[in-house]
Amino acid sequence: MGSEATVVAIECGELEACRLRALGLYEGAQVSVVGKRHCLLVDVNGTRLALGADLAEGITVRPQGRSVS
Repeated sequence: MGSEATVVAIECGELEACRLRALGLYEGAQVSVVGKRHCLLVDVNGTRLALGADLAEGITVRPQGRSVS
């Protein structure tokens, strides 16, 4: 919780990816983890999104402060 990261890739169905991007979760977006219980709760530009495990597994992030190698 409290971890901040940058979205690197979104790999899920086209419809789900389009919906996530419309909600502000896109490649390059800054996100932070708010909570994790039955789902992953993330903050994206002041909006909280609840992501199910299957959907969250398709999102690749890079923790802030680290470079891609």
